[in-house]
Amino acid sequence: MNQIIPADRNQITFGSLEEAISVNDPVRFLDAFVEKLELSKLGFQMKMFR
Repeated sequence: MNQIIPADRNQITFGSLEEAISVNDPVRFLDAFVEKLELSKLGFQMKMFR
């Protein structure tokens, strides 16, 4: 049986969602669609965190 070899927990790696999501993934369409929505006109409010 093959084993899953975990990442070394002592090694820090950084990446971005842009790198992790393929160019043709449907989630990119959803992201672009939501980005164009005027959320304030739909009743959403921004909450600022300090």
